[in-house]
Formats: sequence, structure tokens, C-alpha cells
Amino acid sequence: IECDPPKSPTSEPQLIEDRLQFVTNGVLQEVPVEAYGQNVTRLEAVTLEEDMTMTDEQPYVIYDSLVVAPGTRLRIDPGARLLFHDNAKLVVYGTLEAVGTRDKKIDMRGDRLDNVLKDVSYDIMAGQWHGVRIARQSFDNRLEYVNMRSTRVGLDIDSCADLSRQKLLLVNSWLHNSQYNAMTSRHARVDAYGCVFSEAANAAVSLTGGSHRFVHCTIANYYLFSAISSAALSLYHCLPEDGMADLPLMNASFENCIIYGLGGDINEGTLDDSNVYMHNVLFKSSGEDDSHFLNCVWGEDPLYYTVREDYIFDYRLRPESPAIGRGDSCFVTDLCRFDWYGMDRLAAGAPDLGAYVYTVPKEDDDTQEQQQQENSTIRQ
Repeated sequence: IECDPPKSPTSEPQLIEDRLQFVTNGVLQEVPVEAYGQNVTRLEAVTLEEDMTMTDEQPYVIYDSLVVAPGTRLRIDPGARLLFHDNAKLVVYGTLEAVGTRDKKIDMRGDRLDNVLKDVSYDIMAGQWHGVRIARQSFDNRLEYVNMRSTRVGLDIDSCADLSRQKLLLVNSWLHNSQYNAMTSRHARVDAYGCVFSEAANAAVSLTGGSHRFVHCTIANYYLFSAISSAALSLYHCLPEDGMADLPLMNASFENCIIYGLGGDINEGTLDDSNVYMHNVLFKSSGEDDSHFLNCVWGEDPLYYTVREDYIFDYRLRPESPAIGRGDSCFVTDLCRFDWYGMDRLAAGAPDLGAYVYTVPKEDDDTQEQQQQENSTIRQ
């Protein structure tokens, strides 16, 4: 059955219903059929040789690949929606500037808009499209208020070994549902503020060498579709014995973060002799502070609203969370002063750990139901 809907006056999906009639043994029978139509801009195997701006006027459906050539800038406006077909990818040799707002976030997801179960969006399924690759010659990229999910390889940041220039800045973004890592960075300079990295078959975040700073980030892994094969945070080339010729060891800091999930939290048992430091970080594992782990919270559950068996992945904090008020305000910069929901990290004094500011539930609300409904809206 083929459906060829007319152009719609709106960019939202439109339900199209009909009935299929057929006669069997002289008896007329009917089968209801339905489909959705939507106005979109279709891009197939496109290489951008000139600067381009993607707007929120209607979704972009990308087939095969969208390549940003060297010297070219792709700007993605607040509220823009990028829907990637099976195995499609975004490759950046030039510069990617995807800057949304709290009220108009940018969506990067697969092009399946239906439900995998009656009340569960197809968004929970990893591997719907390939992912985003930042090539080695690309610098000064920015992702802000971006919801990127359901990929095969996540966000892949290629090696450049030039740490004098920023490769990527991430602000208040959520990278999740990957068949590999949610984010991979190799020998690059990457900073992340107020971000969530979650649900990956391998690591939520994998870093090799380079220079990295994570402030008020939540690194969590409750992947659904296979056993998790790596720690939520995997660090490589950070100790002298890891040495690679002519490549500097990792320089990294994690401040006011949460690292917690089903698997291990961090792969390195010790960071002695490294340039990796954890300040005010909540870990799943038990341990104690030293010169590389300072004012950390050990072996405590952050008490997310996540309910994996109900397909709810919500990394806000419950009222009894030990992450509330355990941060240090000296790490709160203008880039992460306000979280994904616009909540002020300094409004209640000492900031909370992780990407989200704790908010007191209303007394007359069913908090769990409210959180699940809001999270469902986020996913879709």
C-alpha cells in the first residue's frame, strides 16, 4: 500500500485514515488503514560546499550522508529537527554550530516517529542511524541544547592532537541510546557543561588522551539491548605506561558530576601520576579521596527517576538524593549556571551534582507520574 498525502499547511505529522475494502466468498469486508504524512526537506548524499543554515520551519530528513566540507559552516537554528534514515550520518570537516535554547531544543534522531510499544516511543531503540563524526581537521564546533539519540556510534570526535584549539564545546545537551559509545573523543580538546551522556552498549563517554573538562555532567548507563561492555566513563592514554609516541597524556577534570549506572563507573583503578582530577563527583564504587579525587561522594545511589524496566530514562534527582547540595559553587560558570530546564544552580546555595538542579515536588502532585510524563515528552 502506498500513501501519497497532499502537502500540509503545518510542519507537524498529519494522520491519514482510510478503509481497505475487499470481497471474500461474496462477503464485503473492511480493514482500517492509517498513515502519517509530514512536510519535510529531504537531503540525500549532500556535501555542503557553502555555508548553510537549517531552520525550524520543517524537519530535515537525511539519507545516506550530510557532509560539511572543509571551510564550510553548518548552522542549526533553535527548534530545528534532523531526522536521519537508517545508517545515515553527519560528517563535519568544516564547522558545526548547533545552538538551541531552553524552549527550542534541537533534535537529532532517527526518522522512525512511531511507537515500538503501545505507549513507548521508537526513540528508545538504538542503532536507527549512524551518528555524527567530527573529523580531525574540524575545530570550533558547538552543540547547545541538542537532544541526540538512537545512533550506532554516537558522537565520534576524531584525533587532531592539536590541543591549542577547541574541538568541541557541549552545553546543556543530551547524548543517549547508542550501540557503541554515546561520545568518543581521541586526542582532542573537548569541554562539556550541564550535559547528560547515557545508554550505550559500550561506554557512555570514552576519552583517549586529549584535554577535557566536564562540569555538572551526568554520565550514566542503563542500556537496554545488551550487556554493557565498558565502564560508564572509560579513560585511555592518561598514565605514563599508556604512552603513545609523540602524543601527550590526557589532561582532564570532572567537576560537580555524577558517574553512575549498571556497569562500572570508571575503568581506571588509580589515577596516580596522571593529570586527571575528580572534584565533587558522585561515584557508584566505594573509595576514598586522595590527591586526584577531592570531596567526592563514594558508593551512594544518586536516586534518579530512571525506571529502566518501564523504559523511563530520567536523570533528575529524587528528594532523598545524596547528590543534592554536594557541589562546589566555584565550578559554576556562566555556561552551566542554568540547567536543561532553566533552573538556577545557585538558587538554593550549594549546587547539586550532575546535569540537573533538584526541584522540590509539589505536594499535590504524583511526582513519579509527573516525571514519567515529562520524560516521555523529552524523548519524543
